[in-house]
Amino acid sequence: MEPLYREVERTLSTGSPAMTPAAIVEEAIRRFREEEWPEMKRQPDWVRTYVARVVVGEKDSLAMMCHIRDTFGHEAPSERDRRTLDAIIAQEEGHVAMFSALLLELGGQIPDQPKTWIPNTLISWASGCAIAARGEEIRLGEITHLLADNDVPEQVKQVLVGILREEEFHQRGFTRATDSYTLETVLPCYWENHGPPR
Repeated sequence: MEPLYREVERTLSTGSPAMTPAAIVEEAIRRFREEEWPEMKRQPDWVRTYVARVVVGEKDSLAMMCHIRDTFGHEAPSERDRRTLDAIIAQEEGHVAMFSALLLELGGQIPDQPKTWIPNTLISWASGCAIAARGEEIRLGEITHLLADNDVPEQVKQVLVGILREEEFHQRGFTRATDSYTLETVLPCYWENHGPPR
């Protein structure tokens, strides 16, 4: 399966209109639902494999959020937005702990964490929040699909239900903390250069 960002890259190189951020989010969720998730479930140890992937993804998201705070916090439009990011970071730390505990409960091992890849389009508070907002939209789409899947074990669903409202808060918070122009332009560049955030 070709990465979605290659399609964005191709549209730019051929002069065709690039996919909009909203279209990229929609396509990413579709691919997860119709291709990536069924492929995951074909693996013999798919539950632990999935939870291990989430641990890595949550840690990576946390590292990027800390980078936004530490590098561009002074650009935040308001003190409310800075406090919101602090709250989101604290909740992400909780998500890492919850999924790590779940993985150990399932008999898995905490995977090694690759170095966080900060996209070269993350050049400001606004761009960082736009990237994070779109990433949270994709994550919410994945969670919604998993909660409707009867094959997902109840102990996994309990953790997903536990983080769902917080992920919704993250998406709203990041969207409010950026501006509409950045939100509608930054993600295609990010995917073109580095691929999807998870």
